[in-house]
Amino acid sequence: MKLSGMTCRRCLLLAALMVCASAHAQERRVLRERATLKRHTKGIVALAISPDGKTLASAGKDRTIRLWDLTKGEHTATIFAGDVTSLAFSPDGKTLALVRNKVVGSEVVLWEVATGKELATLKGLSSRVTLVAYSPDGKRLAVADDNSSLQLWDVKSGKVLLAWKGNSGGVHRVVFSPDGKSLATAGSDGKVHLWDVATGKDLAALGDHRGWKWAVAFSPDGKTLAASGGKDYAVVLWDLATLKERKTLPVRQEGVRLAFNPDGKTLVTVGLYGGELRLWEVSSGKELARYDTYEAFEVVVRSPDGKTIATACADSTIKLWDLPPAGKAVVVGVGKIEGKDPPLAPKDVARVKEAVTDLAGALVIGKLGTLRVSEKVQVVLDPGETSRISVTSVAEFVTAERASLAQTDKVNLEIEVHQGVPGLAVAKVKMAHLSFVVIYGITVGECRLLSIVLPHDPQRGRMGGQS
Repeated sequence: MKLSGMTCRRCLLLAALMVCASAHAQERRVLRERATLKRHTKGIVALAISPDGKTLASAGKDRTIRLWDLTKGEHTATIFAGDVTSLAFSPDGKTLALVRNKVVGSEVVLWEVATGKELATLKGLSSRVTLVAYSPDGKRLAVADDNSSLQLWDVKSGKVLLAWKGNSGGVHRVVFSPDGKSLATAGSDGKVHLWDVATGKDLAALGDHRGWKWAVAFSPDGKTLAASGGKDYAVVLWDLATLKERKTLPVRQEGVRLAFNPDGKTLVTVGLYGGELRLWEVSSGKELARYDTYEAFEVVVRSPDGKTIATACADSTIKLWDLPPAGKAVVVGVGKIEGKDPPLAPKDVARVKEAVTDLAGALVIGKLGTLRVSEKVQVVLDPGETSRISVTSVAEFVTAERASLAQTDKVNLEIEVHQGVPGLAVAKVKMAHLSFVVIYGITVGECRLLSIVLPHDPQRGRMGGQS
């Protein structure tokens, strides 16, 4: 339904202003980015952070590896390395291992970080290598290929120490245990396998066969193993002493990347496609906090100190996010407005409230991200008593309001929801200094943003509400 024209617009605005509804929603935290790194000209396929947390390495489809100073957010070096698919820093941070694909097979190249000098090349890999990981002592490299084979290489001699068959169907993640005695892999067979590094023996196959396992991580003390994936997209925690399942975390996001904080008490999960970061208490399985970033991620990596998340986004940029308590998160809390219940179905009211909270989060960080707002959606400035109507885009509206919200640590959000005409829902919104009306189209299983109506503010000469 087209929502242009004075009559329809004023009727919907009047309907929203007449309603006094109750609004309840979970408080939402919005993660603000610390820096955006721009140098790659094509998509990014791999990220790695040095053990001291000061250097980030990124590999792109533009056939370059970029090095970045994380303390300053600056680009420091470029390595023209070819078709690279995986990166790993040595435990001392002095060497970067990279997987370079060739016409036939692959090779693992070891680069000196300080000089960019090629130190050694591990050759003889007939299949395409997908992953590489350093052992805790830095003496061995674990290599996985697209034929599900696993190999252990001696870094000093460049020779293969051991080779065996890994997860059937493919290995998605490989990681050493903190003591270096075992190796964990997640793969397409829906299992997490534990391997004896000395013999290649399969020590355990954890989980079921329901869906791929995407990621796996050991706790710093080596007592707990976490893995994401499966049919329900959950994260499962296992007690490695008993090999029994300890907790199941209902993450319910596809392609989740995960990492333990240095103290081992908290687990960080990041949805690869959902742009949602969560903190979990390992002992209880309780969700401690949830942060929206409104970005579409391709690669995610966490710094060793647990304070920074680096994400490779679909636009070939890298975003750096400071995890709380670094002070970059904003709480969007939905307040309560007393009154009668709106004449919409409860499930539709809940969907509208959720959609408004998403819009509020995008306003706070100044990005539309995963909202995926159509260019046809218009922001209409109410002309008051005149006949002149000003129209702008949602993207311009978000950009214009970002400066006024950027320094706000907490945004209180109030929502009133009412049915305008059949198939439409009207939400009156108040957040910080802004007040506006949002109109949604309601269909089965969908709540679609149609337009935003802003009250005229002649004193300020701009869009927005009262101060």
